[in-house]
Amino acid sequence: AGNAGQEPHTVVLFDGNKVKQVKTNNARYGFLASSNKLLEKVTVNFQGATLRSYAFDYKEGAFHKEMLTGVRQYDNTGKEVAFQNFDYYDDVQAEKGYVPFKDDSEKWNTHDDGLDAGFINPLKAVSKRFSDKPTALGGTTSSSVSGSFYAGVGPWDGSKWKGNTIGGSYSYSSDT
Repeated sequence: AGNAGQEPHTVVLFDGNKVKQVKTNNARYGFLASSNKLLEKVTVNFQGATLRSYAFDYKEGAFHKEMLTGVRQYDNTGKEVAFQNFDYYDDVQAEKGYVPFKDDSEKWNTHDDGLDAGFINPLKAVSKRFSDKPTALGGTTSSSVSGSFYAGVGPWDGSKWKGNTIGGSYSYSSDT
């Protein structure tokens, strides 16, 4: 920060080279935003000298997400002058034996629930993995019919391509 035409009097430096285990990218607002590094330190310089700095501590939480565990504030000489530690409620109970992303797979069997919606599934012939039955978790079937008609006239406007023309089109479709 500073005044126009002058060197900035306040400069804030962000340091973060520690790579996250779980990285995210999105382009929701029309530009790519990446979240792949952790903020480790913020240094505030005033007129070329360090004024304050802040350091951030993290620990690994459930699902390999980093959680902020503390913020430490340092004065202009690098001496710690304040700190704040954070505790979190562990709703997945990792301390009691929960292991996120286990290596062993689990087989879930929904058994034969007797549901039948008369689904048409051409993939059933390819493999038994593609069922034509709904499950207790859900299933849907639909049917639709649509059609359209268009008629148009192009009055004489001096154009040899569009003027003095008539035309039309129609379409029809049916899905089950």
